[in-house]
Amino acid sequence: MITGNKGEWSEFYTFLKILDERKLFFADADLNKLEEYYPVVGILREERAQANKFYRFNGDDVEIVNFDESLLGVADGVKIRSCVGRILETMSEETATFSIQAAEDLMSDLKCTQIKAGNADKADLTAKVREQGSPMVIDLGFSIKSMLGGAATLLNASGATNFVYRVENFNGNIEDINSIEGRSKVRDRISAIEAAGGQISFDSLASVKFKNNLRMIDIAFPEIMAKALFSFYKGSGSVISESCAALLNDEYLRERYDLSASDFEYKIKSFLRAVALGMVPNKEWNGLSAAHGGYLIVKENGDVVCYHLYNMDAFQEYLFRNTKFDTPSTKKHKFGKIYEKDGCLYINLNLQIRFLR
Repeated sequence: MITGNKGEWSEFYTFLKILDERKLFFADADLNKLEEYYPVVGILREERAQANKFYRFNGDDVEIVNFDESLLGVADGVKIRSCVGRILETMSEETATFSIQAAEDLMSDLKCTQIKAGNADKADLTAKVREQGSPMVIDLGFSIKSMLGGAATLLNASGATNFVYRVENFNGNIEDINSIEGRSKVRDRISAIEAAGGQISFDSLASVKFKNNLRMIDIAFPEIMAKALFSFYKGSGSVISESCAALLNDEYLRERYDLSASDFEYKIKSFLRAVALGMVPNKEWNGLSAAHGGYLIVKENGDVVCYHLYNMDAFQEYLFRNTKFDTPSTKKHKFGKIYEKDGCLYINLNLQIRFLR
């Protein structure tokens, strides 16, 4: 019996949905499905224990082909179509990890041994599509996000996503600050630091690689994100678009960089897009997208919609409107406490970004 959570099963559901529809439908900035689409010629699938396989269409059926063009099997397209709805219904009803018998039957037919494709890069699914108005067929890799479970993360927390802030003129007791507990302990600790005369300012990032990645967005972007993150932990709100608008009120940024509202928005959107399409904090980023096609999103009604370079403006707007700062585990990621290093005081704040829904 194969088990998985909603996110994992959503990847396999997306694979089946595309095998059935044979189209990748675009979406607007509000996630509405559009009439425009990419015709899908086939899907490339990689699994850790097996060689890559290609799934192509022959009438209603799906042919499974090995890397040497030898035919591995044929799956009934009518059976795939009849099972997609049942699989969606099970995913919508279940919680935690669970099995789906209808999906396992199809996995056998499709010569699949695991729910998630074993791609080494950011792409969760690679489709061969026909470009609009052209006979050319190209490979596009997509990252998959599902709205069927809880709100997914766009940027996962780690030690590499810690922003380091310097604490100066602090007249209080470090142990008293660090002993503050409760649901809003980070915010309360910051308030207590400032009440004791402490002045908190951005110093650096814990990860040099992440700092360099952010500087690829813009030389000033580490400071811009640090300001927005600090405002979030002080309790000024979590929604990314609202935090971006508030940056205009920051006197330091305004005087040093003379940026407009549209400047801040452009840089924040560029960062969100970069994270969505391949940039990760603990790896050196070359400015390119690892998910070479874009994003596939499984909507609550079972529709799978696509964001790609064709509608990248809509994709960036969707990310900008539908993400927020989130507070991960302070213990796991080692942030939220004052510490001393080389005779100076510091406090780390961690960056994690989650979808609103």
